[in-house]
Amino acid sequence: MSLDSVFGSHSAFYYYSKEHLFINLLHYVKKGLDNNELIYILMKENKFKELSSFFTNQNISTDNIYFFTEEAFSNLTNKLDINNIQNGMLKILNSANIKGFSGIRLIEDCSHIITLTSKEFFLELERKLTNLVKNSNMSLLCTYDVYEYIQASSDNYIVNKEIIDNSIHSHSHFLRKFELHGA
Repeated sequence: MSLDSVFGSHSAFYYYSKEHLFINLLHYVKKGLDNNELIYILMKENKFKELSSFFTNQNISTDNIYFFTEEAFSNLTNKLDINNIQNGMLKILNSANIKGFSGIRLIEDCSHIITLTSKEFFLELERKLTNLVKNSNMSLLCTYDVYEYIQASSDNYIVNKEIIDNSIHSHSHFLRKFELHGA
């Protein structure tokens, strides 16, 4: 699947360094911006600032790239109420459409979400997200720090075997070589 048409996909990307993450997000985000999509990114704020600087250095405008704050994420996922999450995501999409955007690309750093909530919360959320984005003008790209997983000597790391195993089964697509591939 081309990065030109990602709507309806709940995808995973496994990265092994910040540089690997940034160069792949550059292509993914640039395609979204070229398609008049609004980009929301949920990750640690300092990493988002580094990513924004990287985009700027690559002559990518960051005007339509937004940092999804921890507070906004907390409000959206309150009590893992799937209706609340769905309604919140639809509000974000409707707001983007009203502003003239064709849709939204949501990008989340899974380690960050687990740190904000819990492994159990994250796993339950991941199981529900594919149906939330299916048949909509939004997409979700979940990023996993596989380097952390490879280096892990115990299950105490954020991205552990259970998280990786779950990710393989909970996504409709995988980002690889600047394209989305079906699961």
